[in-house]
Amino acid sequence: FCLGLAAIFSASISFLAARVSRAQAAEMIGMIGSAGFAGMLIGAHVADFLVSLGGSERQAIDRLFYGATVLTLVAVPFAWAATRKERPTGRSVRHSAWRITLQYSRLPVVITAAVVGAAFAIPFSFLASYAKELQIDELAAYYSIYSIAAIATRVAGRKVTRRLGSTPTIVLGLICLAVGLVAMWPIRTGADLWFAGIMCGLGHGVVYPFLTAAGTARFPQQHRGLGTTMMIAVFDFGQFVGAPIFGTILALAARAGVPPYPTLLVIVAAVLVATAVGYAWVMRRERHEDTSAHDGPLAGEASPVGETSPALPVAARSMTELPAAVEAED
Repeated sequence: FCLGLAAIFSASISFLAARVSRAQAAEMIGMIGSAGFAGMLIGAHVADFLVSLGGSERQAIDRLFYGATVLTLVAVPFAWAATRKERPTGRSVRHSAWRITLQYSRLPVVITAAVVGAAFAIPFSFLASYAKELQIDELAAYYSIYSIAAIATRVAGRKVTRRLGSTPTIVLGLICLAVGLVAMWPIRTGADLWFAGIMCGLGHGVVYPFLTAAGTARFPQQHRGLGTTMMIAVFDFGQFVGAPIFGTILALAARAGVPPYPTLLVIVAAVLVATAVGYAWVMRRERHEDTSAHDGPLAGEASPVGETSPALPVAARSMTELPAAVEAED
């Protein structure tokens, strides 16, 4: 299941992102993500309907799996129709995927994506157990509002995010996620989750596509699929690592006699805020260094032909060729 899900995400996002410019990559990733949120919006209510049909708990669970299988099969002809005219390039891969990834990855973006991936474990993994502890049975409304907020952000907020730029948009999304997590603290009923759903949906709606686009911005066109796959893997890795850490925090908080879930929510929110501040600072410093490196020679000075300043960062060099060490590798 996980392999199939990873393949679907990476292939679909790479397929569409490769057809637009780097400047439009975030917007395209956001639009395909909106389609996913629409499915999540409908799926939550379909799941509630299937469970409400009665029978034992095991029968209800079986119906959920059968329904998911049917929907997956329905998607197959649409995927075939969208890609039927695509043909393999016939070019063999000459370079090490690890070498390419290390060459063009941006460490601050990767770290931020891992933190965000870990934070996603709260609404998609830990919220259900938190709600069960509070005897809140209805979560479909939360996920519906979450999805609507994410879709609205990506569709209606396109002009706003264009004006803000990548870094401010990512920072704003991180803050929205942090506020959404803290808003889960005082909940007592399902309706109390609505504000949290709006804020988490807003944050998810901008952070995921913009971080993915930022993480692939330095990859050459022929390797953007690899960059996209790498960023999706980083989000998944963050959730993979974050979930057991969060479980440990819950256990330690309970042992210490403090409210487990509120403690977890505050800690994760604080990490998101710290990440937002650190990301903004690093990106500002990186932009300043890139600007300084691009400053030309003084008037009257000649620039030696073929000479590259050692201060020039990797991002400012050729985006279409790998270094000689990598190019030589077959």
